Amino acid sequence: MFGFVPRFLFRLSCGAIFLFAAQGASFAADSTPQPVAGDWSSDCLPEACALSLTLGATDEAGGGIEPDGKAVQITVEVNRKSRKVDLIILTVPPDADQGRGIITSFAKSVPYGDTFKTVADRETLLQLGFDNCEEDNCETYLKEGKVSLDKGATFDLKDNLFKQDVFLVGFYRGNTLVRQTTALSSFKRDYDALLAKMKTAH
Repeated sequence: MFGFVPRFLFRLSCGAIFLFAAQGASFAADSTPQPVAGDWSSDCLPEACALSLTLGATDEAGGGIEPDGKAVQITVEVNRKSRKVDLIILTVPPDADQGRGIITSFAKSVPYGDTFKTVADRETLLQLGFDNCEEDNCETYLKEGKVSLDKGATFDLKDNLFKQDVFLVGFYRGNTLVRQTTALSSFKRDYDALLAKMKTAH
């Protein structure tokens, strides 16, 4: 698999993972206009290909973009043989609050006058523990894009990337909530293009 995930086979989902409510209320608030879709980059190795999207982030007061423009990264690793998602990696800066981990949620885009409004799906609101923190970043690894919850329940984050319109991901820096949203239309487009590329490569 990809060399930039050296320990995922041994440390998958070892952080505390749970649904939460009050702490993430502002994170999953409805908003307008609709978030912009970014272009996902792709890279392939003999065993797997990966789609990745790097985003700047804004604080809860609508503050500025991170100086290096690389506050949050989403990586989706696809097995070349099965054509299925093997791993999703969520990456944030190393100064993220390790006790609070990464926060994710999804939303739908609905008509709102002459534009669109992002309506949060609060049933998808999650707080994920970190699996690895180093000098450069902190990461959460989700095998097959799934999250193990209490009492044997599972949340399929991967499926929501295809079914929902908007993905929200963020973290806390001190008491400041840092977050980013991206429209998922480009992910669906670029994922289909990657599968077609993998098919023609064989």
